[in-house]
Amino acid sequence: MAEVLVPDTAGAAATQLARRLEDAGHRVHRCMADGAGGACVGLTDGRCPLDTAAVDVAVSAAGAPADGNPADGATCAARRRLPLVLVGADTSHPLAPWATAMPGAEGTASAVDHVLARPLGRHTDEAERAMLHELRRQGSSSDDAVVAVYRRPGRLLVDLTYRGAVSPTQAQRLAAHVAQAVRGYDRWAPKLDVAVHEDTAALSV
Repeated sequence: MAEVLVPDTAGAAATQLARRLEDAGHRVHRCMADGAGGACVGLTDGRCPLDTAAVDVAVSAAGAPADGNPADGATCAARRRLPLVLVGADTSHPLAPWATAMPGAEGTASAVDHVLARPLGRHTDEAERAMLHELRRQGSSSDDAVVAVYRRPGRLLVDLTYRGAVSPTQAQRLAAHVAQAVRGYDRWAPKLDVAVHEDTAALSV
């Protein structure tokens, strides 16, 4: 189960998206206060879901709100480095450059699952830059380790695999350096875990 932010739940499309996500077992958080003219809940009662819940991904219906501008909550989510799923959008959408996926309405729940299963692009780029810098500092080859960053429920996971030319101690130092870089890029993630693995298959080649 993922914690999902649906910025606009006033429109019919967004209401349907929220229902699809809940039917798929996800917990949906909403940005708009009931009975307040669609106002931001952070402004009306001070309880923005991005501050009070460990949101894993944001899902926004393209074309909402009614004026055609992206919902403010989607912009807030993108600013906080959260994966952003734009449903029914195309490359002309203002937030398309920050979108992780742009499925149709019926594929929303599976898109969320897919986003959480694959590495986060920009986080992984930051991790790779830090890893390569540290490998060079250690005098190791750029092929001696690989890294990917995933969004897991309530946290980020830095997954680092090292090969025989790197010792376990060096790998731990490498992982710490990479985790620091990822945390510097994404200071909003409530928790960051690191997994370090040795590529034993490479040792037998």
